Amino acid sequence: MRHCRHIAVVLAFLPLLCDCTQRVAAQEQAMAGTDFWVSFMLNNWPAAQCYYITVASLDSCTAHIENIRQGWDTTVTVQAGGTNRVRVPFPSPPPAVPCGQSVGDEVWHVSTTAPAMVYASNYIEHTHDMAAILPTASLRCDYMTQTYSGDASGGPVVYIAAPYDSTVVRVSFAEPVCERVGSQTTQLFSPGDSISVLLLRGQCCRLRSSQHGGFSGTRIHSSKPVAVFQGNILTCVPGILAFGNHIFPAQDHLYEQAPPTECWGTRFLVFPTSGRTLDLNDTNGLGAVVAGDMVKVTALANNCRLSVGDSMAATLSAGETYTFVLADHPADMPSDIPLDFYQSDALPVVASSPVMVCLYIASSYFGGYPGDPAMVVVPPIEQCIVNSIVPVYNSDFTQSHVLNIAAPNDAVQQIRLDGQSVASSFSPAAFGFSRASIPVAQGMHTIDGGGRFQAVLYGLGDYESYAMVACMATRDIRRGLRVSSNALCLGDTATAVASHSADLSVGWLLDGEEVQGGDTVRLVFESAGVHRLAAIFSPIGDTLWETVTVAPWPSFLSIDSVSICPHEPFYWNGLQLDAEGVYADTMHTVHGCDSVEAVCLIYQPLVELPAFDTICYGDTLEWHGHLLSSSGVWYDTLPAVEGCDTVASMSLTLRRRPDVDISVTPSCVLKQYTIRATVDGDTAGAVVQWRSAPENASLALQPWYDIGVSPTTATLYTLTVVDKCLYDTSFWLQPILWPVARMEVRPERIELGHPVFDASDVSLNANSRVWLVDGRFVGDDRLLHYVVDPSIDSLLLTLVAINEACADTLTRAVYVDRSDLWVPNIFTPDKVGNNLFAPILNRRVAEEMFVYNRNGLLVFHVEGDNPVWDGTCKGVQCEQGAYVWVLRYHSVETPERHESAFGTVTLVR
Repeated sequence: MRHCRHIAVVLAFLPLLCDCTQRVAAQEQAMAGTDFWVSFMLNNWPAAQCYYITVASLDSCTAHIENIRQGWDTTVTVQAGGTNRVRVPFPSPPPAVPCGQSVGDEVWHVSTTAPAMVYASNYIEHTHDMAAILPTASLRCDYMTQTYSGDASGGPVVYIAAPYDSTVVRVSFAEPVCERVGSQTTQLFSPGDSISVLLLRGQCCRLRSSQHGGFSGTRIHSSKPVAVFQGNILTCVPGILAFGNHIFPAQDHLYEQAPPTECWGTRFLVFPTSGRTLDLNDTNGLGAVVAGDMVKVTALANNCRLSVGDSMAATLSAGETYTFVLADHPADMPSDIPLDFYQSDALPVVASSPVMVCLYIASSYFGGYPGDPAMVVVPPIEQCIVNSIVPVYNSDFTQSHVLNIAAPNDAVQQIRLDGQSVASSFSPAAFGFSRASIPVAQGMHTIDGGGRFQAVLYGLGDYESYAMVACMATRDIRRGLRVSSNALCLGDTATAVASHSADLSVGWLLDGEEVQGGDTVRLVFESAGVHRLAAIFSPIGDTLWETVTVAPWPSFLSIDSVSICPHEPFYWNGLQLDAEGVYADTMHTVHGCDSVEAVCLIYQPLVELPAFDTICYGDTLEWHGHLLSSSGVWYDTLPAVEGCDTVASMSLTLRRRPDVDISVTPSCVLKQYTIRATVDGDTAGAVVQWRSAPENASLALQPWYDIGVSPTTATLYTLTVVDKCLYDTSFWLQPILWPVARMEVRPERIELGHPVFDASDVSLNANSRVWLVDGRFVGDDRLLHYVVDPSIDSLLLTLVAINEACADTLTRAVYVDRSDLWVPNIFTPDKVGNNLFAPILNRRVAEEMFVYNRNGLLVFHVEGDNPVWDGTCKGVQCEQGAYVWVLRYHSVETPERHESAFGTVTLVR
């Protein structure tokens, strides 16, 4: 029999030594990077698209902007602490974007040589909105979107841009997707429907609905990271459509990038916008009533409890959206206006699980004109940063700009806007945060200070508005804190556990002193009283708190020793003990903790019955009344009449799925794809087969490992391996279209006086090309500008038109017209090549040639039909400079007619 000894040592509580060091938040620039992908959504006036990409950086750099599908690119320079705004072209004519789903190439790639921030703006006169662009490193494969549908609406839209080739996107709809023609509305997709789309690098999947549908709660999963943009082609945010005799018809384009779901949060501050009015005759809007700013909250998971202000607002299901309205000046609001909330300060929004919050600035009057709405994603307060740069541009009508900044109360004094303290602009809000609304002018602005903050920029104008995130971190911010007990006696221990995402780290403070540990710490208290424990999550700098109350030191100790069977629950003083060891319990009285009891728990020998089995992924095994579905070791106790029970164990292994490798090779000649498949492992007895949608009967006649297919429409091919474990994989193939090479050449015949031509690619079914002149590569742009060597009579121009599968070649001859006299205008006597000045006479016969210097003195004269000057005068080299030549000649056809020509030639040494 084992005995419990040295109880005093087991129960001894030693002080915890710690190294108290100051924690400093990592300095970072919000949403900065060196690689970005931007997709612009179609506006309601497609013929007047005006898209801008703005690059801002604290360091000097160059930015390369390209549309790889349209063959357009440019490179610009950004000065340190400055911006460069570039207008990017939109295809002409604009693409037709029908309701439903379609694929386009409205995607621009931005790469920079130093960390920068990128902003996108869709501006048409009286139609304007902006978005801050996430860097490629912040893109993910899981999104949920939110859009706005109004009675007067061009339609909600979502664009999904692919930075990588062969990206499979699956879209699951939560709202109807509709098309409206005249008075007839057709539902294209229903809630619960799903579609899959294969995108190439630089392509985008367009989702569009009429105003009778939308994309709030739509879930997007992709095989590779994508960029998602959400908004509305043209709409008004009514809030209140009419007040008295005033109507707000102003509409605008809504445009914002959707954050990945892992960046959603649970705590938000919603700022109402100011400076607008319900009264057409109030031209400045100062102190006026504004109603109708709308807030929409979309939940990621079921049973999401949502609070707004001090009230419980709703319990949401996954993909469900809750909408409420803000008012700017509640004290002045008429009682008959049915608004949900009257709020002149930042309104707190709290959710029990991650949500996305979007603010929709309402249509209202600004400066005596109808003001347009705008849309912006509200950053969670956990996604704070420490410095940022914000470019502000005036448009023709938008020249009033405001920065809404939220910061923790202890960081307000450190916030600097353009190097100046703005602490006096802040007022207390919620969550221990303060807020400020600061007017800013056109130009580059910096927000800094070592303290954490977040910001949103919006602008208002006559018939115009915009709103965008000015700074936000992009991290997975889920975290929690749990303590095993909040009430202890002196001598007890407690365990604290911090839960969080993989990219966060945890630091601990107990009563202001640092405690060493990882995600879990064991707490020992040296004194009675109320102790405060803080878990600090880095690098977001967020802190969660718990308090632990410790009663006075106990006065005496009693010990018992107990022997039990293994894994047998043992109940002692209301506690269930499941393992060997020494356990202590403090007896409480009205005066605190006055005694300690202890028990030494010892197991008797263990009897085990092991078993082993294997199942496939998705299958279950019934064992001792339990359904097992994952790998591991499972235990069950078999009761015994006498002695200890027998413990049975099951070691369960999940059979892995087969490794399948598939290669697809297109053939233009056969107009078919050759698909070869290999399955890693023993396939004896397994059934391997192909199926397709739409059906392709020829698949049944071909061996699964080597098939040829010729799809006539977009077709989904699926390979299924049925062994003990089922496995399948799918991919889409488009019909093979043979490209037809076509070119246009202007001019068709080259003159010696202008030896250049332009050739344009007008091929069919091709998305890239190669230009060759006499078999030599000269370019791959859609337009070729070529300078012809005047010494040749003709050249062969070849165009190779290429698509993903095939290529076609077209060759044509380009001739040089030599019927005219041609005289070079520069020569280099001291170089190899071009070292003689010699006119090209064609069908002309020279009689004599004179060369004069700039002073009018004759330096060279020659007679005969081969006039050539070597740059000397009577054997002495002439100086570098310009010289005048005079040539006398006659044509072959009319030798009796004498003609003259003159000009200048530059001699270069």
